[in-house]
Amino acid sequence: MTKKDMQNLKEKLLYRIESGEMCMKPKWHFMLKSVLAVAGALLAFVGLVYLISLIVFVLRLTGIAFVPEFGSAGLLKFFLAAPWLLILLAIIFVITLEVLVQRFAFAYQKPLLYSLIGVIVISLVSGYLFSKTPAHQLMLEMARNKQAPLLGSVYRNYDEQLMADLHFGTVTEVKDDQFSVTTNQGETLEIEMNERTRHSDALNIRPGTELIIFGDRDGRAVRAKGVKELPEDVRTILRQNRQPGGVQGLRVPQRQLRELPTRQPAI
Repeated sequence: MTKKDMQNLKEKLLYRIESGEMCMKPKWHFMLKSVLAVAGALLAFVGLVYLISLIVFVLRLTGIAFVPEFGSAGLLKFFLAAPWLLILLAIIFVITLEVLVQRFAFAYQKPLLYSLIGVIVISLVSGYLFSKTPAHQLMLEMARNKQAPLLGSVYRNYDEQLMADLHFGTVTEVKDDQFSVTTNQGETLEIEMNERTRHSDALNIRPGTELIIFGDRDGRAVRAKGVKELPEDVRTILRQNRQPGGVQGLRVPQRQLRELPTRQPAI
């Protein structure tokens, strides 16, 4: 732009201001917009980190996080049972955060894809790290004691979630390709393994081992499609789900226990 063009532009702007077509906004107006944008971005980021950490916590609490290790049947189970409502909310927060971030110079001067990837990576890492803190376990305990009115129903819903083909238990007896586990309801399940049962080569099934078993249940017999030893952090959560007179495992509402299939007596 030449000096003459600049002079013409200046004159046009001054004319529009003097004629009332344009009005100058005070400095505080732009400062307020910047402060609101920063506050909105921070709130969106905190909300996104919380949602991601809650998704990780729920996946591990319910055992859904481990079933993809059990082959195609496990992958199908994961996609059917994943907390999609929480995942959808997290996606909405990602979009919201990206829109707010684009208002800042460091973001809009770069391609949209770069800032989007940056937002996703930072949020995923932060959410995963936050999921390792005891925050969600504390919220879960408060929800069970009816001390978390705002989010209590969310935690209780996933705490009571029961999947008929996922079983948590402690090994009580091992014999050949079968072993027995005891759940916290005092039930004894007989687990049957075969050459198609997926498990880690390092898996050492012995009395006292805490396992997650993926398989179809028929009465008290479970034909295992996959077996995995529970990670220590998940064991801690499940130990705190212990009921009087029971042993480790997931708490299951009595209503859902009645829905479990039972073997019909032979005639």
